[in-house]
Amino acid sequence: MRFDKFFNPESVAVVGASRTFGKAGNVIVINLLNLGFKGRVYAVNPKADTILGLKAYPDVSSLPEIVDVAVVATPSVYIPEIMKDIASKGIKRVVIISAGFAEGGEKGRLLQEEVLTIAKKSGIRVIGPNTTGIMSTESMFCTSFIPIESIPPGNVAFVAQTGLFLGVLLETILSEEHFGISRVAGLGNKMDVEDSEILEYLAADEKTKVICFYVEGLKKGNARRFFEVARNVTKEKPVLLVKSGTTEEGSHAAASHTASLSGNDQLFSAMCKQAGIVRLEDLEEMVEAAKAFVFQPLPKGRKMAVVHYTGAGCVMGADSVIQEGLELAELSEETLQNLRKITPEWHHLSNPVDLWPSIEKSGADTAFKTVVEGLVNDENVDGIVVAIGVMRGFPLKWPDMKQFYGRKPILTAVEGDRDKGYEVVKRLEEHEFPCYRSVQRAIRALSHMAEYSTKK
Repeated sequence: MRFDKFFNPESVAVVGASRTFGKAGNVIVINLLNLGFKGRVYAVNPKADTILGLKAYPDVSSLPEIVDVAVVATPSVYIPEIMKDIASKGIKRVVIISAGFAEGGEKGRLLQEEVLTIAKKSGIRVIGPNTTGIMSTESMFCTSFIPIESIPPGNVAFVAQTGLFLGVLLETILSEEHFGISRVAGLGNKMDVEDSEILEYLAADEKTKVICFYVEGLKKGNARRFFEVARNVTKEKPVLLVKSGTTEEGSHAAASHTASLSGNDQLFSAMCKQAGIVRLEDLEEMVEAAKAFVFQPLPKGRKMAVVHYTGAGCVMGADSVIQEGLELAELSEETLQNLRKITPEWHHLSNPVDLWPSIEKSGADTAFKTVVEGLVNDENVDGIVVAIGVMRGFPLKWPDMKQFYGRKPILTAVEGDRDKGYEVVKRLEEHEFPCYRSVQRAIRALSHMAEYSTKK
């Protein structure tokens, strides 16, 4: 795969490596060393002898080998000359971290064109500029200038125009979520390497099962290609996408952030739908959808069941199912007969299933197991959302869900005490049952799975 050396290089040069903590060239080297990057690291700085224990080279031409990737983290005005040095050395892959290009006005645009001209003339592929760059848990290669302590490997990939994914959002995922990451690609201004090229790479990447995109806009000449590629990719892997710049003010912000043209939002949504892309409103919704896709099997249809321990929860759950474009499954007579065995005679059984009367008659363990098992076995049900209440006054318990895994998607809403709830979430997600803060959020995630699977 032609982009694999970008994600899994055997050697890298950090041009602009620094001894000063906090500078981009310092943190990039720290991340490579601390994360355990498997390749060789070279520091390039004409004013230093050593940086973080590494020998420093005065320029790229002095390096002892032709590295797979050069990461450039210097002021933008120096980069044309650095690119010429990189070209003469024979290096073919560059990640430009630095800002100060097309996003900064006419002067920056001309500078970006100059750098691109040098790259094209020398056959160099460039990611960036104005980005945190690349991360791969396979090789532990990371070009982010945000300190990162650890990254659990997994099967979700993120592609973005923003450094947020190799910074604060990554920290949020690492501290709150329990799924791992395969690759991250921050494309920045997309001077050279485009979304469609990375999408093609991830489509063939065995480490990636779910692909997440954040875009502020697609260049006119590349939008058609992106959707053509996506149409093929979504036949095999879900592609989740958040696009910002949907308002006039957001479009202006996108232009100043990454020099992006946001374009017609309604047309963009229509193109996503035709290509099988699941478009989402924001990054939180993307993360919630991603873990549903990576943890659970796809639903075969749109008929869903909801289990809650309160009547109000059942009513709101029913509303959410319809509001999200799903259907409430009609439970089979066999399922209803089994549930009547654990339920008081006065209680009317229906979907959503109010669990509390069954708990009062038969106990929590029996009620939960019988209800969930019945829904899993019911051919009328394509997916299930189960609410779990966690109270400070009750002993901490988590339901045994392992026996139900794999036959149809089961998403859980863990409600109640935050601290006890976190323990339940951790246990469930370790067994790949995704957890959400509310039934509504779980149903929303399930609706995205149904949207993808029924149009696949």
